[in-house]
Amino acid sequence: STQSTGTIRSLLEDMELSADKTKRFLASHKVKNLTLKSVLSGYRPSPGSILDVSWTLEFGRGDGGIPVGPRYKIALITDKEPLQFYCTPAQLSDLVSQLQSASFCIDKFISQQTM
Repeated sequence: STQSTGTIRSLLEDMELSADKTKRFLASHKVKNLTLKSVLSGYRPSPGSILDVSWTLEFGRGDGGIPVGPRYKIALITDKEPLQFYCTPAQLSDLVSQLQSASFCIDKFISQQTM
């Protein structure tokens, strides 16, 4: 990232490396860093991209068949495998709010990158 490159550059300047050596080190670091990230990404499975979502409002039953209130069954269709979970209306509202915040942050980041 640009921030880590700046930090490395500062450290190299503090060590009084020549501008040429600093430039070569940073170029080598960039290549090796990309290779390392590529290798490490193979060790952590990615959840995949969400392609679609479906939801159903259900009324659950507790012990003895006693109704326990409404809950949503959420099914996320991804490019890897489907993911299902249940949540209460309050939990779903919180999830939607957090996703809206995340979307806002991503849009803000993208707009800053294009300036």
